[in-house]
Amino acid sequence: MLFTGFDTVESPLFSKTRPRTAIYNEKVREIADQHGAVIADYWRWREFSDIRYWAVDRLHMNELGHALMAAKVLEVLGTQGITDENWSSKIQQPSLPDFAVNSRGEKLRQELGWAKEHLAPWVKRRLTGTSSGDSLSAKYPDYIRLTVDAN
Repeated sequence: MLFTGFDTVESPLFSKTRPRTAIYNEKVREIADQHGAVIADYWRWREFSDIRYWAVDRLHMNELGHALMAAKVLEVLGTQGITDENWSSKIQQPSLPDFAVNSRGEKLRQELGWAKEHLAPWVKRRLTGTSSGDSLSAKYPDYIRLTVDAN
């Protein structure tokens, strides 16, 4: 299974990446066609535009987003005959909490808080050529040979 990239058309900040993502998606579709791979077409799944599926950093899905993605993937596998039809028909999409109704001032405070906590460090890393993982060490720093029993 291959995944297309997400359509950022509704994001003022990330919509700048949309043309490159569209080209990437076409390449993914070409590869899928060549190899007979199944496509999880994230680009066309508009429900992921709902902010309630995203973590506070707005870059990663939250638990509800991951649950929805799992349901969508199982749905695709079911339509391709890869999973049992009875099983895939029981998949339920997560139910979302109600939208919070915030005043204009509260929305502005939230946006400024997000920019300070998530956007500014991201921009700084881009400008300095660093990664958020630069200070992390490998979980398994030494090479480990795995063997699989064929029996």
